[in-house]
Amino acid sequence: MSYLTKWIYSNTSCTKIDMYPLVLSVAAAYVFIRLAGISTHFFDRSRSPSYVPSLLAGYDNGLLYALNPCAFLSRCQKRYGPVYRVSLGSWRLTVVSSGNAISSVYLTPTQLLRNDIMHREMFYVVAGIKANYAYLHQVMVRDLYPLVDRSLSPRSLGQTTQAFSLVLLSQIKNFARDHKGPISLTHLTNEPLYTTTNLVLLGSTFPTGTYGDFQTLNKSVPYRFGRTLIFFWPSYAARMRLLHSLKDYLQRGEVIDCDDRFSHGFMQAFKDNGIQSLEGAQLVLNFLWGVHSNTLSNSFFLVSFLLGNPDAFARVRAEIDLAVEMFGSFEALLEAGPSELDDPSFKLLTSAIMETMRLTNLHAGIRQANCDFDLKVENGTIPIKKGEYVFGNVHAAHMDDTAFPNPEVFMVDRFAQQPYRKKHLQTDGHPFHSLGGGRHICKGRWLAVYEIKVLLIILLHTFDFSPAGDNSKGWCPPRVHPRSIGVIHTEDDVFVRLSPRQVEKGL
Repeated sequence: MSYLTKWIYSNTSCTKIDMYPLVLSVAAAYVFIRLAGISTHFFDRSRSPSYVPSLLAGYDNGLLYALNPCAFLSRCQKRYGPVYRVSLGSWRLTVVSSGNAISSVYLTPTQLLRNDIMHREMFYVVAGIKANYAYLHQVMVRDLYPLVDRSLSPRSLGQTTQAFSLVLLSQIKNFARDHKGPISLTHLTNEPLYTTTNLVLLGSTFPTGTYGDFQTLNKSVPYRFGRTLIFFWPSYAARMRLLHSLKDYLQRGEVIDCDDRFSHGFMQAFKDNGIQSLEGAQLVLNFLWGVHSNTLSNSFFLVSFLLGNPDAFARVRAEIDLAVEMFGSFEALLEAGPSELDDPSFKLLTSAIMETMRLTNLHAGIRQANCDFDLKVENGTIPIKKGEYVFGNVHAAHMDDTAFPNPEVFMVDRFAQQPYRKKHLQTDGHPFHSLGGGRHICKGRWLAVYEIKVLLIILLHTFDFSPAGDNSKGWCPPRVHPRSIGVIHTEDDVFVRLSPRQVEKGL
């Protein structure tokens, strides 16, 4: 069994022992409700597809989902198939688990399936926006989304991210100097990337000491989504400090050393719409979470997967070293922009990035039906009722062995077999949904791939890695967090020792 197989599938049922007291409690409550004459809630049994029964009007399923979303959905799929209905509390969901059905959800127009449900949830969970949500959401969709779309498109990304590679190299060198002995792989792959992206997108006046608070808030997100955050103070305090720093940044209004069109575009949108500093800070925080959360997670996992697969590590490193020779020097390679790095010279590295996204992405955003309609899928239609939610189980689609042979295994060259096409993510012909789809495909996808690509180029060309801490006898994967939502989170870390490669002894 592979490194990755053992990692994922040894953790999919990690809450089974903890579920025993819960099951007893649910059973007792069910008896009480029956005795009290209160009926339970189910979907209409005469309708297809299958429904997942509930004892407590959907709240038992809701709790099971909140405690371990991936395991709950996996059990439902095994029992009820790739399409089923389930009540999670007051939410009535139709869950689709095939690549074709998820593509159909993405392509369904917003007149039938509205997609602002997750926006509202993210505004509240991440930035604490609740009272003035409707207006701020309007500003985001009307003014900020087009700005992000233009600035992070393949055509404009080079100008938006000027000097990104050199700034990231400096941040990584400083990090390596400041951290001797065992180094957290999470911090190594995340902190320099987080700081560099903020400085390049939002200018050198952007507060640089926010990484720790951002990670504290980010780790609390699965609990906040499930409304199971008991010890809320650390993440609440971290969010308040982040908002205070962002307010100061916006009030100063000083944006230098970055692409003025992007950073000033944010500030001008706030000014034009009369958005105060706190509301502006909340919108910026929501934007930062959207930019960083998945990218930082994928950066960590990609390096972790490569360290656990020496052959894949050696092949990706050899490709990077060959590209250095082709560009003439390491410095010349770092001066290349996103367009130059979108090149067949990095076919294997690009494949490794997409493979990591395939393995770590879990769910598509929830959409709500505005009316009764039939969702078109490959073998027919799925009846959707007004008010129901439609939920795409991306992880299940990515684990389909008819689409991805040996789906649980990290295959570094899985997406490197087809001809390389610029301005494509090398996933054509595959049911790949980690970056969304249709009109609402991830607007930062080109930035994310570019960030991770540059990070891996610097780390693999500059350093040698050796295990440290619990990994001193070999590479041990981190434990999967049972409440992972969106992308896989971990409960612990991987520790490494760094040493400069012979070609980079001057570090």
